[in-house]
Amino acid sequence: MSKFIIMLATWNDMDWLKPCLEQIEYWNPTHLFLSEGCWDPKFAARSTDGTREYLEKWAKDKPNVWILDNIREAGYRTNQANQCKLVTRLADAKPGDWFMYQAVDFYLYKSDIDLYKKYMAENAFDYPRFEIRNFWQCTTLYSPKMTNQALNLPWRLINGFYWRPTCHLWVDCKPYHESPHPRQKTLQIKGYHYEGFRDAERLKDKYAVGDRQSPTVWKGGSKLKNRERYEGLHPQFVRETLERKVRKWSDGS
Repeated sequence: MSKFIIMLATWNDMDWLKPCLEQIEYWNPTHLFLSEGCWDPKFAARSTDGTREYLEKWAKDKPNVWILDNIREAGYRTNQANQCKLVTRLADAKPGDWFMYQAVDFYLYKSDIDLYKKYMAENAFDYPRFEIRNFWQCTTLYSPKMTNQALNLPWRLINGFYWRPTCHLWVDCKPYHESPHPRQKTLQIKGYHYEGFRDAERLKDKYAVGDRQSPTVWKGGSKLKNRERYEGLHPQFVRETLERKVRKWSDGS
């Protein structure tokens, strides 16, 4: 039986942690590694907002869940890749197993998770193309795109896989999606990434890590504020969290 390994990276993520863990439970992995803390040595090694304590309480008595301190031996992106290497080594991952890097603020509809798991069980593909929507604040100006690198969806590990910074899977000296080995399938899945829905201080820290740049830089200098609210249907996992944040912004806080 193949393993299904999820690595959840957390760092001061209390705002999105509860719905994320609910989604992970729905995925039902065989191995879950909670990779906790900041990969950038400029910051404190562990979360300071209660994330660590919440994870320790949540993981208690779960035999397939492990909490790891994040590696901080090199630069931010190299540390992140080395963490992926560590997780696959600890899980004794082999070709044929499935691996997913899960960001705290990435969500799917349950129906899409069901569809994905169905294809996994049928051995129908190694990884899919899918649509991801980014929300840089409360906005209708999301940017949908088709992507070849489904970092927040399971990838089937194949012979010759290895990790390169930041957390990119390569095979035989080529990016995974350029390798001749992976079988690809187009699924009608919309992934929702709520990276911009953060408290101001957390967003400031997020884009001070390593060489990261905020959307105000790489989206042509456009401002995050004063955008319109997205009126589409968000995944049920995130609605309560999202509505609370929108109310907070509406109150001017």
